[in-house]
Amino acid sequence: MNEREPSSVDVLIASDRVPANAHPELLTEDAIWALLDNVKDPEVPAVSVLELGIIRDVSWDGKHLSVDVTPTYSGCPATELIEELIVEALRAVGIRDPQINRVLTPAWTTDWITEEGREKLRAFGIAPPQAVPAK
Repeated sequence: MNEREPSSVDVLIASDRVPANAHPELLTEDAIWALLDNVKDPEVPAVSVLELGIIRDVSWDGKHLSVDVTPTYSGCPATELIEELIVEALRAVGIRDPQINRVLTPAWTTDWITEEGREKLRAFGIAPPQAVPAK
């Protein structure tokens, strides 16, 4: 039997495979925002991470994508799972190593929930906090 070190191909799992013709760097920031609108909050799956207002920024630096995420509170038990779901969605379109940045300041506020998110929360049976009118 031929003993050898496994190559990167040997240890690839199915979820890491991307079509050979994938060019994730061609995805616009708008396309990334639209993709993230399909990532649901694992605790309240009626709303997306965008509707919840926890995605702060999306930016390309060359071929590297960076996503800033603010948890609803610093001890949120779903934070790591949400970050994993975001990475999974990005990898599904060919983005190999997205950088997820956890941004704690300024702290998340319910004012960041979109109007659509508030409507979905209401339909889900959760009374959303009222948005503070802009001054």
